[in-house]
Amino acid sequence: MAVRLVLVGYGYWGPNLARNFSKAKGAELRYIVDLDAKKRERAAEEYPFIKVVSSFEEVLPDVDAVIIATPPKTHHALAKLALEAGKHVLVEKPVTTNVEDARELAKLAHEKKLTLMVDYTFIYGDSVRYLKTLLDKQELGTLHAFQFQRQAIEFLRRDVNVVEDLMTHDVSMLVYWLGEKAAKPRRLTAVGKSHFIKGVEDEAFAYLDYGDLTVTLMVSSLSPVKLRKVMILGDRKMAEFDDVRVAGKVEVHEKEIKGPLEAPATYMDFVVQCNPGSTIIPYIKSREPLANMASHFIDCIGSGKKPETDISFGLVVTDLIERINEQVKGSSSA
Repeated sequence: MAVRLVLVGYGYWGPNLARNFSKAKGAELRYIVDLDAKKRERAAEEYPFIKVVSSFEEVLPDVDAVIIATPPKTHHALAKLALEAGKHVLVEKPVTTNVEDARELAKLAHEKKLTLMVDYTFIYGDSVRYLKTLLDKQELGTLHAFQFQRQAIEFLRRDVNVVEDLMTHDVSMLVYWLGEKAAKPRRLTAVGKSHFIKGVEDEAFAYLDYGDLTVTLMVSSLSPVKLRKVMILGDRKMAEFDDVRVAGKVEVHEKEIKGPLEAPATYMDFVVQCNPGSTIIPYIKSREPLANMASHFIDCIGSGKKPETDISFGLVVTDLIERINEQVKGSSSA
């Protein structure tokens, strides 16, 4: 039997979720809910075979699972209502606007034995998963640094800043790649600035020190150049993930560092110490991350297995984002 679904929210991200869940094997998207009449009209035009309504509570008894794609400040209340009604839940990132609310949802889902999953879309991208395999096999050697850049001229949101909206993607990848270690940086420093909407930062920078490993994250919604790039630096190889590229999103640079480095006497001495090596562009099957995510959610409901981006995963991401944002807010208002 197909999993009966309701999608709550048909604004920016809702249409993408509707497109994928309406085609997902084992899923039946029965309802789309939005309070805005124009958005309901758009949904009805695009999906005439799906019932479009304004009341979430009205359709809740007739579904097995709820997909939440509403403004972040509403996530906690909607997810709690769905879980209390015995429904599985997929919630768009950020799962909640604070860790305390996320913990409450985690406890409720555990008590009710329900699937509670967070849509960290990048985790379901084939390139990100390929890099996870490289890291698990220690193909890059000892890791020294992760460098994240995410910037473009974006529409400016009033409900969330760039840390909550953009940096969340990068922090979710970091948690996916590093596992439990990601939750415990020895030192965390972050700054940000609001240029247009007071109190809503449109650029931010964070530095996480894990002792043997450092992480830098830079996000901006004001750049004329679109960047979605990650550099992973190991002592044997270095990997580059450029999500803006249509093809060849991952490059593995065989640039071995033979350290500790001493001051080279000549340029050739430097070349010997830092072997430039070759660059490999691996073939990676390219499927839409959202389609992978939708299939995974349906599979987890049917099998009862733990989602890769379950609420425990979401708690780690939310905690890091909250700690980063606290410093960003402090620096922005100073």
